[in-house]
Amino acid sequence: MVEPLQEEPLKFENTAANYFQLDPNPSNNVPRQVRGFAYSKCTPTPVKNPYIASLSESALNIIGLKKATLLDNKQLYADYLSGNRLFPGSLPLSHNYCGHQFGTFAGQLGDGRAITLGDVKTGDGGLMELQLKGAGKTPYSRQADGRAVLRSSVREYLCSEAMHYLGIPTSRAASLVVSDETKVQRDPLYSGNVIWEKCAIVMRLAPTFFRFGSFEVFKERDPMSGRSGPSVGLQDDMLQHMLDFVLDHFYSDLPIPDPSLTIYQSFFQELTLRTVKMVAHWQCVGYVHGVMNTDNMSILGLTIDYGPFGFMEYFNPRLVSNHSDQEARYCYENQPKTCKYNLKRLAEALDPVVPLAWSMEYIDKKYDEMYSAEYLDMMARKLGFKIQGQVKSELSDAEFELISSLMGHVMPETATDFTNTFRILSKVTKEGPLDEVLDKLVSYSAPIEHKKAMNKPHYATGALLKIKDILENNPHVLAMFGLDPDMARKELELYEKYKAFDTQSEEAHNSKNRETWAKWLYQYQKVLNPSITDQARAESMNKINPKFILRNYLLEQAIRAADDQGDYQVVEDLLQMASDPYSEERISEVSVQPAPKWAYELCVSCSS
Repeated sequence: MVEPLQEEPLKFENTAANYFQLDPNPSNNVPRQVRGFAYSKCTPTPVKNPYIASLSESALNIIGLKKATLLDNKQLYADYLSGNRLFPGSLPLSHNYCGHQFGTFAGQLGDGRAITLGDVKTGDGGLMELQLKGAGKTPYSRQADGRAVLRSSVREYLCSEAMHYLGIPTSRAASLVVSDETKVQRDPLYSGNVIWEKCAIVMRLAPTFFRFGSFEVFKERDPMSGRSGPSVGLQDDMLQHMLDFVLDHFYSDLPIPDPSLTIYQSFFQELTLRTVKMVAHWQCVGYVHGVMNTDNMSILGLTIDYGPFGFMEYFNPRLVSNHSDQEARYCYENQPKTCKYNLKRLAEALDPVVPLAWSMEYIDKKYDEMYSAEYLDMMARKLGFKIQGQVKSELSDAEFELISSLMGHVMPETATDFTNTFRILSKVTKEGPLDEVLDKLVSYSAPIEHKKAMNKPHYATGALLKIKDILENNPHVLAMFGLDPDMARKELELYEKYKAFDTQSEEAHNSKNRETWAKWLYQYQKVLNPSITDQARAESMNKINPKFILRNYLLEQAIRAADDQGDYQVVEDLLQMASDPYSEERISEVSVQPAPKWAYELCVSCSS
């Protein structure tokens, strides 16, 4: 038996446990509806022979744990970090929340496999909640087993840390613990192919894991889904108390509100801004979350719940990272408007403490304007129109046009690798030749067979011809197909592009890409600010444009090595590169290449 340490490794505050009345039901591992409580007590379910597979030193440092100490006491900390043994002072809880999933209210969801151990004070005086994802059943597990598999856990662990080092607001991941002997059944692509997979547990960190869906527990019966929140009718007793918990502990530095506004309205404004900044960051690194339901939206404006995510490789505005998202609801180009939709669902949930008429008007008037300002400012820096340290300022008409044409025409037409494009553009000088840059950009553009696959319609040819006929003659019938006129037109445009590739050679394809890039580069070079030196601009661009991102095929290689051979060195290598993504020296050239052919069809789903 492993002996516990003489000193307590962590000092728990247990802020949520002390603030809220807890669900007293002793059946804390039995799925059920939980009415009137934000949290339920919950005990992790042990796994067999857990071991530490990887540790994030910088994430551990936030909560005062030292990597060396954990490695010196591997088995003890494997027990702590898997939930097999509770840290002294921990009061484990699971959180009750609801959510709109793919546009439909789903009723009670909650922490179905995540168990909060409590929270600790950080060095700067803040709070950090420790949560074990995959630690077993809770009252919110529904028909699931409360576990997470190695495949999804490696992805969440690495991406949580990668996003932090990309400067994107995010939860963190401190540890990855695996059990080779505890296995569960999963259907990775919902194809009927059920397999046994190893279990893993990630310890993830955030000041709080409260989310938009936390406040949807009071929702009355939804006419579409027929579902209601578990605490319907109790908002007068609970809503303001829950909001006060969030404001008192995580928004204590809110500016003094406008005298005409309440503190709760000021909070809603701040959360809207944080959400805008988060999604603008996503768009500017090509990150696709994959499952942007309201239960996956942080009340702090953090990126949370890393499931079927993906990073843009060959540019595709309709990139869908989630195999389960057949209608492309959460594709890359839809992410900003999805955040807006989710804020409106939150606004409904916060009424009457935050008056609904006011919050809806605020979103409608301010959201698009705020998003545009954030996105354009980041893109201006990515393109070197502004450099590090420069304050926000208006773009010139020429700069705005270049951003618009790059993202709206050049990148979609050429399908050039998103990340590599911006690193290559840092090599453009105000007066130098463009041939080398042009060659590079064309070489990183998608091969014709990949471009054709990207434009493959979601409907069979016969269905598309029927849709075309309906659009032209009886458009109101489109709703029967689950389409609106705009969606129908996009599908038909995809179909025309798809057919065009049948008659185009690779040589003609590359020639067209070269011509498209050459026109844009010529204009870009002309617009570069003469007061910024080429060196200063390149250095600034390379501090905001990463060289390394977690490409899907790299993650797949790490997962296969870990799962098939028990080899976590690839995980470690990716973690090291992700922790310094702007470095020219520490990033291997192999890791910055677009996906090889074997990885073209890689996809991930919500199965985890």
